[in-house]
Amino acid sequence: MTTELVGSMELAAWSCSVTLFPSFYNPLPADELENAPFAWLVNFVAAATGPVIGPDKGALPFYVPCSLKVAPLTAKMQEKTARKVGKQRSAAHVTEAMFLVLDVDGLTQAQFDALLESLRNAGITFLAYSTHSHGRADKPGVRARLLIPVDRPLSGDEYKAAWLGFDILFCDGAIAAADDSGKAIWQQQGVWSVHPDRVDAAFRIVHKAGVASADALIVEGLKVIKPTPERREFVAQQLPVTMEVNRLVSALPWLDSETTSKWTSLMVAFKALVPVIGYDAAQELAVRYSEQAGEAAKAKNDDSRYNPSSFFENATPTMPPEAAKGVIYGAARDGALAEVERGLVAGNLGVRGSEAATYLACHHRAALRDLLTRHGVEVAA
Repeated sequence: MTTELVGSMELAAWSCSVTLFPSFYNPLPADELENAPFAWLVNFVAAATGPVIGPDKGALPFYVPCSLKVAPLTAKMQEKTARKVGKQRSAAHVTEAMFLVLDVDGLTQAQFDALLESLRNAGITFLAYSTHSHGRADKPGVRARLLIPVDRPLSGDEYKAAWLGFDILFCDGAIAAADDSGKAIWQQQGVWSVHPDRVDAAFRIVHKAGVASADALIVEGLKVIKPTPERREFVAQQLPVTMEVNRLVSALPWLDSETTSKWTSLMVAFKALVPVIGYDAAQELAVRYSEQAGEAAKAKNDDSRYNPSSFFENATPTMPPEAAKGVIYGAARDGALAEVERGLVAGNLGVRGSEAATYLACHHRAALRDLLTRHGVEVAA
């Protein structure tokens, strides 16, 4: 390592902001730390008094490495708080970070010790502490969280590049290979915590030295980040009035947009329709389909991997359009059949069940007839 990895900022002049959440499941902030020196950061997320103890790590505090700004809340949070704007954990609310957080999982003790020694030799300040899963028999190796102060504020994109750069320089890319979700600044991180059965395995290591150079880490990270293609801003389009598009629109209500694997498959299928109905119409249908999901599923939209417009733009389908239509219509048939069957079992189709039956009668009559017959419903020839 070279001294170029250490910036000119002295640790005594360094400060940061941190936002704490009461649990993994609650995105509303419980506490905020502003302009905090390194010692305060250490005490905030890994106090010398010891780790937070509890059997369920999801019920213990989490944090993001920055302050939050006031911005429009998600629909779910608006309903919950009776406010339209405020602070919550999301990509739209994070600001800038003055430190990196990396999950180091699965290294042997020797490898972990070597990593920390390389940081000491490089003259870089760090906080390392065991995570809740450290010491589990089914998760061998060291399970730890590593915090690295940097010498200037990092935006979301810069944070990603610096995070990847650190991983390359000090871990040969092993952290990203195992799980790269931590490269997002809005990814929540657990405070120092431990299961009641593993208290003796918990550890915390603090090393004070220099502050890492953000620019040096970013330069390394940019080497592995693929250039982002110019994005087409999504604007809702008036769909063309054609038999094919009308058929696709009628299928939308019966498509499962809650299950990630099905969502991925169907989004790719919509992209495959571009040669048949055009880019704008295919994207409009894909976004409409995705927006049918509940708030829990749509919360993933903050992650660029699941943002419907971004996913659609980056999708590279290999299936021909006819196969894509088969995927979409087959999924809609199955979804509508499941809705009708629920109503038959309950003894009342209800509005949605009736609508599903109408859809099937128009487009999948044989499948509807077979379902009704199985349930003892007499079907006219």
